[in-house]
Amino acid sequence: METKEKEEKLSFQQLLHLFKETQQRIDRTNEMIEKSSAELSAKFKEDIRFQDIEKFLKELGKQIGGIGNKFGTFNEELVLSSLRNLLYKNFSCSTTMCFNHQKNGTVLEIDLLGISKDAYYIIEIKSHLREDSIEQLKKEIVQFKQFRPLFEDKKVYGLITATHYDEKIRNKVLEEGIYFISITDDIVKMDVPDNFTAKAW
Repeated sequence: METKEKEEKLSFQQLLHLFKETQQRIDRTNEMIEKSSAELSAKFKEDIRFQDIEKFLKELGKQIGGIGNKFGTFNEELVLSSLRNLLYKNFSCSTTMCFNHQKNGTVLEIDLLGISKDAYYIIEIKSHLREDSIEQLKKEIVQFKQFRPLFEDKKVYGLITATHYDEKIRNKVLEEGIYFISITDDIVKMDVPDNFTAKAW
């Protein structure tokens, strides 16, 4: 009889122990779930913050680009009057701002077009001179001659004017037979050496 009571008592203790172990496992599982949930929530918030930051940076980039474009337009207007005077003094030409012409779906846009009795002068106005500015101007000259077949007897000259430039690129402009006009402290100057020979297209 005593042995049976002891077995029942041991069985109860074992059940109690198992219950405690099970409860501990449940508690640990709940902790893991809460931790995982917190981590997922934090990651989700972080992803949202990243998306917001990415969106903000894209918008900021657009605004900066817009400011740069406005500065370029402002720079052109700032030097336009002095530039026109310089062109008239050197080439006796009148000028047309923002010349646009369209033919067969192709659009030609020229910053400033000079017209004299014997020649045309295609002027590119740049705030910062880059090497591709040379090719851009040469392309415009070729297009202009294609668009204006009635005036093929007139020569066409290229000019580039810039406020910021590297001497190496400036020298390349001159090597191509293109006039270079520098702008320093709002002073517009024909910046070519004495032995410069302009190329006529």
